[in-house]
Amino acid sequence: MLGPAKPSRLDQPITVSLEALVPRDHFYRHVEAKLDLSFVREWAQALYADRGRPSIDPVVFFSLQLILFFEQEVVGSCPARHPRFPDERGEDTEKTGSLPALPS
Repeated sequence: MLGPAKPSRLDQPITVSLEALVPRDHFYRHVEAKLDLSFVREWAQALYADRGRPSIDPVVFFSLQLILFFEQEVVGSCPARHPRFPDERGEDTEKTGSLPALPS
């Protein structure tokens, strides 16, 4: 049943605790507790400039890459380049081991 429109309260703050929303036995809580990634900041320090715009913290960036790895996502890929899709000849690229050619 469609009821009356609810008033929006966009001017009021929303109080949400991420600690309360994420279960205590969640996989990424275990990873965060067991894996110390502070070494990433030291390794990447020479690659960052002293001046300029603030960058993403290398630890945060590496953590996001780890999450993408665990979630099996491919960043920046398109279906035509994804290794699980057949190429233009209809061959499965997982069997051939090569990516399909991009259209000209």
